[in-house]
Amino acid sequence: MKEITLKVIGCGNAFASGGRNHSCFFLTINRTGVLIDLGGSAFAGLKQHSVDQNQVDYIIISHLHGDHYGGLPYFLLDAGVRKRTKVLTVVGPKGLRDKVHALLALLYPGTRVMDKLQIRFISFEASKPLEFPDFRLLALPVIHSKATDPHGIRIEAQQKVIAYSGDTEWTPALLDLAERADLFICECNFYQSHISGHLSYRVLQQHLSDITAKRVCLSHLGPDMLAHLQNVQVECLEDGQIIIFPER
Repeated sequence: MKEITLKVIGCGNAFASGGRNHSCFFLTINRTGVLIDLGGSAFAGLKQHSVDQNQVDYIIISHLHGDHYGGLPYFLLDAGVRKRTKVLTVVGPKGLRDKVHALLALLYPGTRVMDKLQIRFISFEASKPLEFPDFRLLALPVIHSKATDPHGIRIEAQQKVIAYSGDTEWTPALLDLAERADLFICECNFYQSHISGHLSYRVLQQHLSDITAKRVCLSHLGPDMLAHLQNVQVECLEDGQIIIFPER
């Protein structure tokens, strides 16, 4: 039986509240490995949860905040030191390649690791599907810090759909993103506070009946959410959790 599996490497917020790693989810489709986001502390999370860089074929970045792509320089340096030869495909907002170059120059001046690796960067275009051998990717714009070019991610593979909100406040785009998904990972940074660019549980509750995903799991939990978990009636992810999607 073919299976798709998702391992939660990190489901914390920007400040690693509750000791959780920054956002990162490792999706395996057959023998293809896909990272959805790779925040700064999530690189250590890969080691903690026994994910080798050579298992990763694709890295998909939802938006340009450090807790979602800050682990990329370390991932690439590790790959370079270990003389990776396999092609790595990095998909994300326009300008991601230049941002990674700049980060590497700041963190490790003089490094030429990107010249030594086989990396292809692909920029997604809003609402325009990208086709890869093992999956189909759709990125939809969401509402977060405009400068980060925020998108939600929808992956279709083997008649399964995994959707991920990225960071966002409530937007009707989330209904399209999660439509009939087998799993919808939704950020929920706050319990009841109303902060621009992020979701609160109280706001999400108002829309849950409209979300058609089969399973909704919350991520990116801040102190406010962690303090009220006993009142939350939606599943909350944990670092190290594994979700299996058996073949239909």
